[in-house]
Amino acid sequence: MKGREKLWTKLSSAFLRKWWFVAAISIGIVLLGIIIAVFFMSWFNLILHHQIVLRPGSQTFDLWSKPPVNPVYKVYIFNVTNADEFLNNQSKPIVNEVGPYVYM
Repeated sequence: MKGREKLWTKLSSAFLRKWWFVAAISIGIVLLGIIIAVFFMSWFNLILHHQIVLRPGSQTFDLWSKPPVNPVYKVYIFNVTNADEFLNNQSKPIVNEVGPYVYM
């Protein structure tokens, strides 16, 4: 009998209130997860389409019209001066560097 009384006292005390609090928080987190799982793609697409559209005043338009980086390409071309001898496996290639050609 004493064991039952202790159990009943424990269940009706602050111990039970703590478990209700934990259960309520757990159910809330599960519901939040379900809501996010259901609506995530629509929210993601909405934000993505809002940010990606090229219209004056948007962040992507400013980055597109005035890029923060100025790309510079340097191209080096090598001219083989003894191509016939090289192709006939008679000698090593003699190359002459032409360039660099710089493109901005």
